[in-house]
Amino acid sequence: MIMKRNLFFLLIIIIIVFSLGFTIYLPFVNKPSNTSTPTRTPTHTLTPTPQAPGTYTFTDGYGGDVDSAFDVNLHSGAHDLNCGQHGAIQFGFYNYALIKFNLSTLPENAVIQEARLYLGLYQGGGSADIYAVAAANDGWIEGTGDFQLAKSGEPCWDSLAADGQGGINTAWAGGSNGCGIVGVDIGSSPIGILSVNGAGIFPVELDVSTVQGWVGTDNTNYGILIKPTISNSNHIALAEYQSGDYRPKLVVVYSIEN
Repeated sequence: MIMKRNLFFLLIIIIIVFSLGFTIYLPFVNKPSNTSTPTRTPTHTLTPTPQAPGTYTFTDGYGGDVDSAFDVNLHSGAHDLNCGQHGAIQFGFYNYALIKFNLSTLPENAVIQEARLYLGLYQGGGSADIYAVAAANDGWIEGTGDFQLAKSGEPCWDSLAADGQGGINTAWAGGSNGCGIVGVDIGSSPIGILSVNGAGIFPVELDVSTVQGWVGTDNTNYGILIKPTISNSNHIALAEYQSGDYRPKLVVVYSIEN
């Protein structure tokens, strides 16, 4: 009798244990097949922190420091004369200035954040458009003349490279027009505009994307053209001007792309 009672209790215990085990196991057996481990969506994307921005100034020393920059005055009234050593450009509809700043000292991965061209007006005021020179006019030089016949290879109003005898070796892309034909010699729109009253040194904001293209070994830096939009007796100082503060300067602010 006692043995039967013990067997009965043992059977009850086995049934209870089996029931509990099945209950614990059941949720895992019936787990939905399309359930997956959730992925956490970030609230923001991390980007590399650039190095602290740097500021670099490019300018031309007195007498022509061509390692940093160079310029030349193009004057329609002196169509076959080189004015690479002339110290100013007078505001005139047919009196332009070419300037090229050498940005090769910047790192290949420099990212231009700001670009300002500083121009010194030592008489009155005036207005001018600043254009990027087209690739078709690449290779112009400064020259050694101050209203003297352009030597072979030197620029003047008529030509990118003269023949040294008053003629043309290589014409400007737009012909004998002082590298001034919009959309041919220069870009289709200005990359900066100067408009001031009075003498002084004035910053001109340049298009950052254009200046960015001047960075690196493969670049689109063929120089800029200052094209006055009024005609008067006022002047912009060029590299050969006696006061260094008034010479053209390009100041860029850049970071480093990681």
